[in-house]
Amino acid sequence: MDDFAFRKGHVYGTILVDIERHQAIDLLPERTASVLADWLAEHPGVEIITRDRATEYAEGARRGAPTAVQVADRFHILQNVREMVQRLLEPQQAALQAAARVVLEVIPPTPSPAAPDIVPNPPLPPATISHASLPTQSRSSARRDRRLAQYTTICDLRHQGESIHAIADKLGIARQTVRRLLSADRFPERATRRPRPSKLDAHVPCLEAQVRAGEMNGTRLWRLIRDTEGYSGSRALVSRWVTQHRYLLPAQMQVLPPPRSRGRQAVWPIVAPPPRVLSARQAAWLFIRRLDDLEADDRVVVEHLLKASPSLAAAHELVQSFIQMVRARGAAMFDGWLAQAASSGIGEVERFASALVRDYDAVFAALSLPYSNGPVEGHVNRLKFIKRMGYGRAKLDVLRQRVLA
Repeated sequence: MDDFAFRKGHVYGTILVDIERHQAIDLLPERTASVLADWLAEHPGVEIITRDRATEYAEGARRGAPTAVQVADRFHILQNVREMVQRLLEPQQAALQAAARVVLEVIPPTPSPAAPDIVPNPPLPPATISHASLPTQSRSSARRDRRLAQYTTICDLRHQGESIHAIADKLGIARQTVRRLLSADRFPERATRRPRPSKLDAHVPCLEAQVRAGEMNGTRLWRLIRDTEGYSGSRALVSRWVTQHRYLLPAQMQVLPPPRSRGRQAVWPIVAPPPRVLSARQAAWLFIRRLDDLEADDRVVVEHLLKASPSLAAAHELVQSFIQMVRARGAAMFDGWLAQAASSGIGEVERFASALVRDYDAVFAALSLPYSNGPVEGHVNRLKFIKRMGYGRAKLDVLRQRVLA
């Protein structure tokens, strides 16, 4: 069983799938324990139930099919681990930013080779418009200022003695958001996006060398790497790269182009990219992966975090052993791991272990049986496609007919 959205964030239903035949067998109008228990009571004989960690599904399965074996989905268990690690890292904002900075010290940028000559026209002469005419604040920095103002307001209200509930009501935000921001030791920055693979990656050293030498004509640079290095991408991609990297130009050339007599005025932001910023969510994904599987810069980040805090190092060891236990279905190691986690002295790890104890039978079954919610997720994806084909106009009876057929 799994839930699906009639209206995301507001109204949800439940899809039931025969795990042996991999076929959808019914849709329920709610995801409550009572509706599920009634359906199971009307359809006796269910022996195994796979589900996520939702308490409503656990209670409904217990009431409707008390003899059935409940199996917690392994994917959702690992997702709970990642969420626990994120909560563990959210108060450690200073350590996160220090870890992001240390990457540049340990792994310096690769030096660019000498710039090959470009035979055609020389670079354009610098214009006379000063760099001060550039916009001083981008939309992303404006959003950051709003989040910083909200964080400052929350901290001020807390220092004045306001409760988390009162702060949330006064600012119109969720209590969980207030609690998360107050737990941080400084303002939580948004993570910078990691660059995606591009056809230009192999040619970046040559392009950087050319721009540092004063060449800023995208067409000439495109011809250069096409003829000398076999670049097969478009000219527009090279021109866009040059526009984004004009901060590499010599200082005397970092000026705006002359104003146009017609059309929109060109704007060349000559601003170096911001340093890497690491969020708790981004660091949590690195935390749950094996160190040997990480890239060099990500490994440096994780190693710095582990050295910065003994509690993080202990949590990392427990998390890695738990993930390995889930992947290997090592049910025999489960009780020993729970004992270690319960005596770790790390609040988030202890609360996670307590949640596993409350759902002990289902988690133990997940570590010993081959069943999972994988087939159900595929049916949920198909259900979404069918639902969108009706533009939201089909009621539950029509949707059920189409899904089951």
